Amino acid sequence: MDIGAGTGLCGQALTALGVTLVDGTDISTEMLDVAQKKRVYSSLFAADVTLGLPVSDGHYDGVVSSGTFTNGHVGPDALDELLRVTRAGGLLALSINGAHFETCGFAQKLDGLAGQIVDLRLPEIRFYGAHATGAHKDDTGYVALFRKR
Repeated sequence: MDIGAGTGLCGQALTALGVTLVDGTDISTEMLDVAQKKRVYSSLFAADVTLGLPVSDGHYDGVVSSGTFTNGHVGPDALDELLRVTRAGGLLALSINGAHFETCGFAQKLDGLAGQIVDLRLPEIRFYGAHATGAHKDDTGYVALFRKR
């Protein structure tokens, strides 16, 4: 499941890596229209992860998000919903903006999930490439990598 699928760039990357049957969701139907044109998703649907996803418990083998947790769009409480839709043993990979990691409570939330997750790693990364421009060109953060217990 690609949370915050946006224009579908993450779905394209997953497909290029050989991942099949990728679903995507985003709050914006306009963004999903763009993602649909890439033809890499099995299913796309509009939803607000903070209000719950129309998906059964443990439905996905893995969940990725590249952009949803980067600029304070969605807070750490949404991690509960991501865990709900992930099967036991499933892998989660979520980019989280470094400026919001502590101030918005992501560090505390991940600590609090210790009984529900295993193998937590937090590599620090620069989000955009060397040729990026604009206000966020130097943004850094973490990729929270963990498995649902």
